[in-house]
Amino acid sequence: MSQLTELFYTLSGVQHPQSYLETGCYQGLNIEKIISTNKYQEYHSIELSEQWYEYNRTRFSHRNNVFIHLGDSSTILGEINSPSPKTIFLDAHYSGPGTAHGKLETPLLEELSILASSNLDDDTVIIIDDIRMLGHKGLMPGNGHNYFSYDSDWSDITLENIANIMGTSFTYLTNELSWLTEGPTDQLVVFKTSKDRGRAMEKLNELIKI
Repeated sequence: MSQLTELFYTLSGVQHPQSYLETGCYQGLNIEKIISTNKYQEYHSIELSEQWYEYNRTRFSHRNNVFIHLGDSSTILGEINSPSPKTIFLDAHYSGPGTAHGKLETPLLEELSILASSNLDDDTVIIIDDIRMLGHKGLMPGNGHNYFSYDSDWSDITLENIANIMGTSFTYLTNELSWLTEGPTDQLVVFKTSKDRGRAMEKLNELIKI
């Protein structure tokens, strides 16, 4: 799940968000878990597949603070007006049969370009999923449940390119031992904080790796 931990908020000094925005809804499992925490005023999810858009729009139609958006996140992300600060979860990429493939296998760099130019609130946090795929090209194994093996090419999607887009005012931390989010370890958390806090969290992350 892409829920930030209380430890993250304590150590970073980031304030709790008002809205949650994700790209890549698919079967709605992640957004369902996030909604169940009842920690946000609004919940937004972007889905490229019309099939899964209709499925989730119906599924969450009883919630007046849940909004499912149809389309390519590299376009729609910049059009959504939701309260700040936000938690933004980027997970819109092709994941094999049953998932949508847009003009790009993953629009991650395009999504980040939109966010970088949108004057993000200082307490907005970006979570990037599946960073095990950064720079990867070849067969990506499935998990035997929701996804199947597929050919993948994230050659240009690297941590260096992510940092080049977002800039030096952000701290970039991997979710070692799931101490930043309640999700898997292959998530990257991108956020603004004071330089002292950022350096302290970077050092802590290095210690956790060891």
